[in-house]
Amino acid sequence: MIAIASLVLVLAQVEPEPPAVNLTLGSTNLVLGIDQETELRVQVNHDVDEAETPRIFTSAGHVDDLTRTGVRSWVGRYVLLAERFL
Repeated sequence: MIAIASLVLVLAQVEPEPPAVNLTLGSTNLVLGIDQETELRVQVNHDVDEAETPRIFTSAGHVDDLTRTGVRSWVGRYVLLAERFL
């Protein structure tokens, strides 16, 4: 019984995998209709072929000028919509 409890304890301590993609905005307090754009950083947790660029979809606004900055990272501009919806 003690051996089974030790095995369960060891299995419970396994670290979870990091997310496949990490997105970071330059500003976190963006308001539609007031703010126009902010920097967007994209980092993936695996090597990507140099010819590949991630496709990024947004529900409000769009991403421009996505440029590779490393083997696993890109930087671009997140452009918000010009108007607010009520």
